[in-house]
Order: sequence, then structure tokens, then C-alpha cells
Amino acid sequence: MRQLPASTYAALKTATRHLVDETGGIDAAGACTRVGRATMAQYYSRDERNAAVYAPLDVIADLEAATGVPTITRQLARLAGYELVPALAGDAEAVAPSDAVRAALMMGASLSVGVGRYQQLAIEAAEDGNISPSELRQLEEALYTLSRIIHSAHDTVVRLRQNANPGAGKITIVGSEGAA
Repeated sequence: MRQLPASTYAALKTATRHLVDETGGIDAAGACTRVGRATMAQYYSRDERNAAVYAPLDVIADLEAATGVPTITRQLARLAGYELVPALAGDAEAVAPSDAVRAALMMGASLSVGVGRYQQLAIEAAEDGNISPSELRQLEEALYTLSRIIHSAHDTVVRLRQNANPGAGKITIVGSEGAA
């Protein structure tokens, strides 16, 4: 018997789809992993015949390495009641001040676009006084995208701050009971 609600597994499928998209699409995702296009599509398909098919850990690791963003790892940590925290900058390359400024501007622009997209969808959905399942799905996807932008921005700011004040360490998972 499954341990989590069906919505959690559906969210994992959605996160896998976003990770494939972040990699550059299904062909790019297949090129950086050991699986082909058809198998990759099964990992995020919500069709009944693929309902129990999920990406193996090595495929997730390859995709996350390709994107540089721990999309699935972060979601799994949250499911367990933990928060994924970026490693300290001991192993990271130094970021030049101009790169920091460019990163801050890009993050601001991405956040503005994400918020604008969500607002546009919300206004359109509310125009008739009812929000359809399709509109709810679009709002959910827009919020997911916005949360990815926020997480990426947070990771970038933490990395920039750490490079300004270097430390040492690895990725730490912190939960309500402390570090794991």
C-alpha cells in the first residue's frame, strides 16, 4: 500500500516534467541520462498505464546535475520534513562582483515575469466567477514555476553571499530535529 496521498505522487510526476523541461526538453534529458525518449516520457506521464512508473535515482541525479538545480531532491526532502540548504562556498568558484550584479538583475526579472504570469492567469480565471479544473492546473503550474524561480534565486543569493564570506561544507539537509 502506498504511504502518501495520490496528490503527492502526481506532484512528483509534475516535478519530473519540470526537471525534464529545465534540462532542455525530452531529447536533451535523454542525452544526459541512460534512458531514451519513450522511457523518459513515462516518468512524467500521468496516464493510467504509467501511473506507477517513476524516474530511478540515477536518472534524477543525472538530470539534476545537468540543470544544476536539485528539483526532485528538494521536493523529497520537503516530503520528509526537511529543507535542502546549499553547500557552503568552500568548493565553489568565486563570483566576480559584475556576475553578482548580473545575477541579481536576472533574478529580479525572472521573479517579475513569474509573478506577472500568475497574476494574468488568476485574473483571467476569475473573470467568469468560476475557476475550472484546467485553470486551476494552469495556476498550479504557474505557482510551481514561480517557486522554482524563487528557490533558484535563493540558492544564487546564498552562493553569492558565501563567496563573499567563504566557508566550507557540503549540502546540508536541515529538519525540525536538526541536521541530518
